[in-house]
Amino acid sequence: MPTYSSHSSFHRGDYGSTVNSNKLHKIIVGVDYGTTFTGVSYVDSTKKSIEDINVIRTWPGPVREADETWKTPSRIAYGSENPSYDGNGIKWGYMVTPRMKSYTWTKLLLDPKRQAYGPADDDLDIIEGNGLMRIPDFKLRAREVCSDYLKEIYRYTLSILEQRFTPELMRVTALEFWFTVPAIWSDKAKNETHIAASLAGFGTRAGDSISMIPEPEAAAVATLSSLAKDEHGTELKVGDGILVCDCGGGTVDIVTYRIIQVKPELRFEELLVGTGDKCGSTYIDREFHKWMLQTFGRAFEKVKFEKKGPGSRFMKDFEAHKRDFAVNSSDQKFEVELVMNAPDAEHYDSDNSMVIFKKAEMESFFKPVTAKIEDLLNDQLKQLGDDARSIIKKIVLVGGFGDSRYLETVLRSWCLRRGGITLLCPENPQASVVKGAALRGLIGTKPEKRKCRLHYGFQLHLPFRNSIDPESHAWIWEWDGSKRCKNRMRWLVEKGKAITKETRIPYELCRVYYPSSSLSYSVDLYTCEDDVAPQWLQPQTCVQVGTLHYSLSEHQLSRFKTKKDDAGKKMYLLEYNIQVEMFADKGLLQFRMMGTDGTEIGKTNIEYR
Repeated sequence: MPTYSSHSSFHRGDYGSTVNSNKLHKIIVGVDYGTTFTGVSYVDSTKKSIEDINVIRTWPGPVREADETWKTPSRIAYGSENPSYDGNGIKWGYMVTPRMKSYTWTKLLLDPKRQAYGPADDDLDIIEGNGLMRIPDFKLRAREVCSDYLKEIYRYTLSILEQRFTPELMRVTALEFWFTVPAIWSDKAKNETHIAASLAGFGTRAGDSISMIPEPEAAAVATLSSLAKDEHGTELKVGDGILVCDCGGGTVDIVTYRIIQVKPELRFEELLVGTGDKCGSTYIDREFHKWMLQTFGRAFEKVKFEKKGPGSRFMKDFEAHKRDFAVNSSDQKFEVELVMNAPDAEHYDSDNSMVIFKKAEMESFFKPVTAKIEDLLNDQLKQLGDDARSIIKKIVLVGGFGDSRYLETVLRSWCLRRGGITLLCPENPQASVVKGAALRGLIGTKPEKRKCRLHYGFQLHLPFRNSIDPESHAWIWEWDGSKRCKNRMRWLVEKGKAITKETRIPYELCRVYYPSSSLSYSVDLYTCEDDVAPQWLQPQTCVQVGTLHYSLSEHQLSRFKTKKDDAGKKMYLLEYNIQVEMFADKGLLQFRMMGTDGTEIGKTNIEYR
């Protein structure tokens, strides 16, 4: 029975200028646009493995400490707001100095509801400055600021590729870009990311393209592909559950996969509905700043932001201590230089302008953050219940926070308490995600199934159910005079449902059409994150993703049934399917309007809300 819709600088390597352009079909570029840092990788399509993937490590800017670094800060400053520095130009990444008015964490504003991450945090404002998750007054949308930043990333990436492959070759070589996005990113945020990247220049040259891949999936592609080759001496077995823990600066994403096949090629599938939260390494900085305020009060408050914010000597010294800190560290004293008007005390050496704290204090900065990560891991095991111990065999720790010695020790202890799960820490965890993005484009490895993280459905008019549907929702359908119920939800896919690349969800719909009226229609698409979705539209739990617009042409009308209404007017019964593809390579929802015979009969597009 059909349902019824509502009415309503880099050294040149061995490629040089001798690359045969006939063999070099394209260059695949991974872009890990993160909340706090951004990385870029690249490989030409004639290569075969992860070892061939290059990661840009020479990012410009005076704030950079080392000659090489895996990523550059996701931070932008406009010359119009910093006239003493660079007129009307833009500074980005390590070019942004502590004294500049700048914007960071802008990426999270691409998802205005920020369901997965929550609102901006006043404590983080203190650390990151008043540009945290904000945009300047002269910009209308967050994607404009993201686009301005990504435009600089795009230009710099092209300059690196021209150095590596020569400008002449680059002019005739297609670029395939793979952008990483958080696993629990909303559909609107994915679309906004795609738009921002396009506005920045990505995918705009003839033959170029943009696709998207979830961050932990990119990490899984990289790490599992390496493990399948026994490069780390660790055997993968069919049936093993592998939990990927992607710990970044701002966010943590956790996804669990099951190994289907190891040889001759790796095959795996998503086993559970993934999870995530705002509990990245930046939140350790937040705890440190809270301690500074509690310990020194007004003296710390009065210190200028450029002396205590990102890029300052104060935070660089703390970052070095944070990176090297481990559970088994001796009870040493940590010293961080900061000039402030504080009296001689246990935690401040005024003669040398040094803030002093011990292991207990440093550990207190870590514990709230690592506790959240453990909660996320426990949530994955809880989904498996009693089977968790026999299924989950390994945890792969990746991301910028993944190289923390303290976090590694905490998670190893967690693994032992959960029955001896093995913790794997790949070399250069910061590069795992961005390398995996390029590897996805290079060899096509991806999970054969993903778990739908939300219920997806439409608000429709369906047959009225006596004693179940509210009478206030009743109406009479003009086609056959039957009693219908409005505001009913019809969920086309349920949370936790396995989605494959072959999955095409046809959704049968009907409309009554009168000649000379419009053949353009729309229907709202909703999601719900509750385990059990409601039968009727509930604003508290049903979130409108956007409005799907679709239209027919008059020459298609001959395929539909007709009859006359009580007034003698001709009317058509438009019966069709809206086909939804949720596993598209581009990383965005895809819709098609199909006839009952399986042919495409109309145009569709979605307007995200």
